[in-house]
Amino acid sequence: MRQIIILLASLVACFLFLRYLQREADKHRLATDGHAENDDPSGSQAAQWTGPEEPAAALEADPSVVPPVARPVVASRAKSWARSEPRKWTAGPRSRRALDGLAALLIVVSTALVATTIDRVEVQPLRLAVPLGGEYRVFMDALKGFLNREGSPSDFRVATEVRESQGSVDTFKQIGTGVADLGVVQSNTGLASRQVRAISHVFPEYLICLSRSDHPIDLVGWGCGGPACPNDPATTLGRGRPVRVGCFGPGSQTYEDVQIILDLYGLVRARDYVIVALDYASAIDALLIDRIDLAMFIVSKENSVLRRVLGDPAIGISANVIGHLDALLGRLSGYSPAEIAPGHFGPHSKSISTISTNATLVCAASLEDRIVAALTTDLVENSNELADWYSGSKISEPSADTKIPTHPGAQRVYGRNDPGFIERHLGPLQLLAAAVSALLAVVSLVVGHRSPAADPAAGTAQNGHRTLIPAPRREERRGPASRAGTSDGNEGEGDAGREVHDVGARPPGP
Repeated sequence: MRQIIILLASLVACFLFLRYLQREADKHRLATDGHAENDDPSGSQAAQWTGPEEPAAALEADPSVVPPVARPVVASRAKSWARSEPRKWTAGPRSRRALDGLAALLIVVSTALVATTIDRVEVQPLRLAVPLGGEYRVFMDALKGFLNREGSPSDFRVATEVRESQGSVDTFKQIGTGVADLGVVQSNTGLASRQVRAISHVFPEYLICLSRSDHPIDLVGWGCGGPACPNDPATTLGRGRPVRVGCFGPGSQTYEDVQIILDLYGLVRARDYVIVALDYASAIDALLIDRIDLAMFIVSKENSVLRRVLGDPAIGISANVIGHLDALLGRLSGYSPAEIAPGHFGPHSKSISTISTNATLVCAASLEDRIVAALTTDLVENSNELADWYSGSKISEPSADTKIPTHPGAQRVYGRNDPGFIERHLGPLQLLAAAVSALLAVVSLVVGHRSPAADPAAGTAQNGHRTLIPAPRREERRGPASRAGTSDGNEGEGDAGREVHDVGARPPGP
């Protein structure tokens, strides 16, 4: 928006300058036409006053005397000079000052345009709420590199200050209280805050349940919706103890959703299951050493840990079939049915029917619209380039089921179909306007400082109702004899430089 305002200001300045030159050209043309019409056709009559005496002498003798009206006669030499020499406009003192001011304005505008076009980088000290581990940390590291890459069209760079977060809930609270500016949360985060706004969905997340291949967990047999479950988890495991479930701990939305899912399956916490707070890699290690029985994550299918363990059957980790998907969709908000194709994690991986939600980039509501709009535009228009930094990225507008309102700066980007000619070509237009402004500034300085002494037409100008012709030489203005043409024997030359007035005009003062 700032660049558009500067561009429009420069165009207005150029328009006013051209209008100013046009008005001056019209004045010059009228002056030339008036001189030609008042020219004496005989070419033999020297310009002279028709009153009884010189106006200056009359005023000196008696100031109350009104000078006589002069008849429109023009010196023949002025006529011949006017026809032989082209007229040139020369700026007076006021015009020169105006042109100097206009030149200074144009120089400032052109400099500002070049500065905002070539060096548009502003470092914004954005505070990122980054989890201690997990996929969100991987994405935030990729996002930082993407925004700060060479050739980025965004007019800012991210100078990150990482605020360690435990997960979506913790990130939401950090942004809501002003501790952080930017973060990633699950789109179904059930918190409300006037201080948090959504920018974009950045990648889909899937419910994945993992267990050891030699000790699978029957998730299909669970879940009659009540405490009397036909397959008691303890019986299913055959170990006479609660199921140990590994997932992200308190502060994450996964922690909240896993409890809802297990409650739906009819399990009672502490009696039927316990939660062990672990990240992805730690959960896999815990499965292999029999520290936990089940790992439940809501994660991108491009997660490196998943690809490693599910792509290699020799590791002994497999994905469980998830039952009662319709019941899960009815209980969990912000989820939709999803399918992971066979072979995605490796040649031997099977298809997985599950549910999915989205990871959503959020920011503080107080973050400037300009910054959020630039960030959103970069994400939307260069999503393929973002995929080089994070392979699972999928940029989309926040959906209606997301409880977090969209930031106005991001909404401006999603609400437009075409950014428009000016916004799409803002950089070249700024450089063009800067070049035109600089050129007009030079012209203003040159025209404003032309020397009247070096111009044979310096004595001619249009001033109200009178027309001036070139002034006589110094020796021709010494006395009455020169006016009569007797000082040097050349009759009529003494009057060649006097002012000639239109009919009804008053003569000049002394």
